[in-house]
Amino acid sequence: MAEIHDAADRGDLKKVKQYIEAGMDINIPAEDGWPSLNIAAIQGQKEVDELLFDHRADVIVLCPVASG
Repeated sequence: MAEIHDAADRGDLKKVKQYIEAGMDINIPAEDGWPSLNIAAIQGQKEVDELLFDHRADVIVLCPVASG
């Protein structure tokens, strides 16, 4: 799992902000196919989800289950 995915999973708002400010692509899926926005949502990380959404995270990414 990439650093941003791990931070989203843990709800580490500060780290996610740092990755966004560094220009990391927030829409790149993790190894399992889930992007950061979905990972944060699944884990109930509302603040991280809102931050990603505010920074234009793609909300129309197909999840691995639906696309497979």
